[in-house]
Amino acid sequence: YNISGESPFSAVINCTTFDKLPSAPAIYITVVSTSQIDIVWEHIGNASFYTLFRNTVNDTSSAINIFDSTNNNVTNHSDTGLDHETIYYYWVKAYNINGESPYSDVTFVRTTSIYPTIYAVFPTIFNTEEVNTVRINFGGEQPDADITIYDVAGNIVWTRSVSGELYVKWDGKNDAGTELETGMYIVFIKLKDGTEYRTKMVINRKLYD
Repeated sequence: YNISGESPFSAVINCTTFDKLPSAPAIYITVVSTSQIDIVWEHIGNASFYTLFRNTVNDTSSAINIFDSTNNNVTNHSDTGLDHETIYYYWVKAYNINGESPYSDVTFVRTTSIYPTIYAVFPTIFNTEEVNTVRINFGGEQPDADITIYDVAGNIVWTRSVSGELYVKWDGKNDAGTELETGMYIVFIKLKDGTEYRTKMVINRKLYD
């Protein structure tokens, strides 16, 4: 501008501001087997790719990178070769040209047991010369349950209430701590929702007599 007026507009110049950093994706996990966990995470529109991290403790500083996606359309991974009955923690980060997102919120799950996937006793023949406990397994679940063991005459010999356990160990003794005799015993499991399971086992203390 001057006293005589104003100039025309200058030649146009344009530019694009930098994209913002991607946000942390939500992450979801599913136990598939004793050794596999499937992980899916949220698609972030301005992300270029993702990195998945795993640990056996809730600590990102020692977590390991187990998967890098090739582009932002890859939002899942199957984690295989895992240990059974082990808790695994997972996080994911999103990346673009400007940097990385924070870690996602942690999510975790326990792989299932190698023992029977039904409510069952293992072993079913309890020989104290070879093992000192049997396991009452809950099929990978962690129920609120009452367990009662009966002898064949219908007498209660052992009771236990559990919550959040994958299994319970029993040493073949009654509630008073006395070793029970050779014979068949009935294991009765009642969940808090009223569901009932029954199975049987044999104590055999005479295999090596």
